[in-house]
Amino acid sequence: MACKNITIRKKKGTQYLIHFAGGASFVVRVFGNTLIVYTSKYSPDITANKEVYRTKIKKLFVPSSLKPGTKLPKKTMSGTPLKDICDIGLAGNSLIAQLTDDTTTTDTTDTTAKFKYLYIGHDVVQVTLDEPVEQYYSELMGGFTGNPYLKVAADTPIAYAITKNYVYLFHTMKRYNREVFPSLREIIPSLNPVADYSPSIKSAMRKTAKRINKSVKVPFTNY
Repeated sequence: MACKNITIRKKKGTQYLIHFAGGASFVVRVFGNTLIVYTSKYSPDITANKEVYRTKIKKLFVPSSLKPGTKLPKKTMSGTPLKDICDIGLAGNSLIAQLTDDTTTTDTTDTTAKFKYLYIGHDVVQVTLDEPVEQYYSELMGGFTGNPYLKVAADTPIAYAITKNYVYLFHTMKRYNREVFPSLREIIPSLNPVADYSPSIKSAMRKTAKRINKSVKVPFTNY
């Protein structure tokens, strides 16, 4: 499972496995508003190893791994009722955490207002966005099992955040105008996330593309 509820030294929290290349680039534990990032190891399961980053967060966005508009299943693959998003299996395969208040400014004409988030995927990266995040998705590349809720082939999260006017793609670290995409389901095409866009969407993406302001806090290191 990508996430599970844990109790460490009588503190209750949630542990997340950040997926990458068939394993986990990091293990993340969240206790209230404290987020701790660890390197991962096999023993034989993926577990937390060395603490490499710690911060206070305002809000945590946990993706289900499903596409926008897909309803959460009522039952898990084993047939038991779905009570927690972690029961889906690959929920929380990457994370984004809000670091600053969304009420930085009330002046909508202030172009200097920025919003800081921590993206945890291949690396641990602090990103500066132009608007507060409304929705966060992290799909895994299509698997070979034919299972719509458990896609495990490349095991590479394709993560993106939706704001009022923009779409931020974290696997390419680029921002696009939201109006480029006719629907949220078309942000990441179903077959080839890198190239399988329609020609019109590709053209519009090139016109509005902008690099995301980022600062790498912890780079990924191979096992």
